[in-house]
Amino acid sequence: MRYTHLIRNIPKEMNIPTTKTIAKAGTIVLAGTLIAHALNYAFTIIMTRILEQEAYAVLVTIITIITIISIPLRTATTIAAKYTSFIIRGYASYVQATLILGIGILGVYVCLTPIMADWLKISPAALLAIGPIILVTPLLSMNMGLIQGMRRVAIFSWVPAGEATAKFAFAGLFVALGYPLYGALGAISLTVIISSIINTLIVAREHARLKEKNGPSSHIPKQWRNSAIIILVSSIATALLGNMDVLAAKHFFSNELAAQYLVLAVITRTISYGSLIMIPVLFPAMAQALHPRDARILLKKGISTALATSLLILVLFALYPKQIITLLPGSQYDAVAPYLVLAGIATALWSCSQIFLSYFIATDTKRFLMPLLAITGSQMIGIALFHNSIQEILTVINVSEVLLLGVYTFLCLQKKR
Repeated sequence: MRYTHLIRNIPKEMNIPTTKTIAKAGTIVLAGTLIAHALNYAFTIIMTRILEQEAYAVLVTIITIITIISIPLRTATTIAAKYTSFIIRGYASYVQATLILGIGILGVYVCLTPIMADWLKISPAALLAIGPIILVTPLLSMNMGLIQGMRRVAIFSWVPAGEATAKFAFAGLFVALGYPLYGALGAISLTVIISSIINTLIVAREHARLKEKNGPSSHIPKQWRNSAIIILVSSIATALLGNMDVLAAKHFFSNELAAQYLVLAVITRTISYGSLIMIPVLFPAMAQALHPRDARILLKKGISTALATSLLILVLFALYPKQIITLLPGSQYDAVAPYLVLAGIATALWSCSQIFLSYFIATDTKRFLMPLLAITGSQMIGIALFHNSIQEILTVINVSEVLLLGVYTFLCLQKKR
């Protein structure tokens, strides 16, 4: 099943976009996403200057937990974007369902907090500070998908940028009041709540406009449920594959070494932004490609762009490792400079795997799932066995990513035949 048939589910008032419109929308998405990523990255880097090493390690670990939880929930974004016309007409019931889901996830999270606090060596209060984010993330994910499906491109692109800007403002205020760590966590939670409210109001207005019109049922067709399950499972595996090393470092390393590893992870994530910025544009284009060859061409372009961006940044890492560390987090983290290239390679490989993943989901390729799960499990076992140093963990990650990309490439070559 390809996703091109879903275009029929778009209401008549949402006309099929022209090539010019798609190009313009892509530019807006790229600009908004770039600004949001740049601001979020700057926030994380600036915090290295404000927080002590132990507090910074706590902050990045909690941000990683948010990422691991939110990535699978972005399945709701994909579903909502694909079935906008169904969901928008039954919006109230879907809002209720996402809030119930949020309450359920939050309840499980609260129950697991004592175990996580002990394993990660973090105060339970710090872990519970992100409770509001967990509560509203399902609703926020659905709303962002609906906004994307309604092709409100400017809102879809610039709300995250506004959220990142507000996070800066609130964090500055809370830090000035004398709450560095909890101020940063509070700023993140507050901006997510505000963003959820704004998005809900935007979608509710569209719901009010369409609810009296004749249109399809508000029930999502059963034919897409299997694909949704695949996206959910692959998202969980991807979240663990890209972030489990951070949690492992916080558990296995001393506070000082954990802070160094987390700083290393934050700096090298600049490489991943190339793929993360392209995916919102590449995914719908690959999903709507009329011929499999067109989707493969887009895949090649995406991989080529990600590799070129990664290579450029890796060259800078190789030539100026100490200068980059001193410029960004500060000289107190100079000890991680020798690992900058190795960590950068791991991030570059992960970035390429994300583009492959988008291609497989867009073209309804299911055979990628079992290798992804197997390699994710192998990486977790590898880190559990080899975690005595930063280099050991990075080596495990690089081996896992090379294996994954090898399998993905093989699947693409088979699909081409």
